[in-house]
Amino acid sequence: MELVLYPAGVLERRAALVPDPSTVAPVAHEMVRLMRAQNGIGLAAPQVGLSMRFFVLGVDRDRERVFVNPRIVRKSRRTIRSEESCLSLPDVTVEVPRAAVIDVRAWDEHGEPFEMRARGLSARAIQHELDHLNGVLCIDRIDTKRRERITRRLEALDRDGITARSAP
Repeated sequence: MELVLYPAGVLERRAALVPDPSTVAPVAHEMVRLMRAQNGIGLAAPQVGLSMRFFVLGVDRDRERVFVNPRIVRKSRRTIRSEESCLSLPDVTVEVPRAAVIDVRAWDEHGEPFEMRARGLSARAIQHELDHLNGVLCIDRIDTKRRERITRRLEALDRDGITARSAP
């Protein structure tokens, strides 16, 4: 399993619903390993080349969680602007506003439905990963000029075959 980097098309497409949530378990466990190896706190299926609506979250180092077909059912009006980075956007950090508190519904990798309230970093990470499932990158949430500068730099690195993940 390998990390997919920008500008791969799968990162910009809405992912398909997973018909049977219990089928993602083997892939989700591999995604957790990759996420940890990259020092990430979340990883969405499109980031490993799968156009499927699920992601893994590991904000709490002792417990990873799988979210299949997730949806936010409530967001607080209060937002918090904070810096985000993304495993698929090497060496990019952008400030993004996100809801401070969210309620999310999903299924786990065993096909069991759950609902949870998330705050702080967990809420931010869930919203970031859910964006991936909708084909939205954190750079899509910043001003046009800054986004254009970042995308030109990333595309130049891609043309040259140089990325933060492949550099020695």
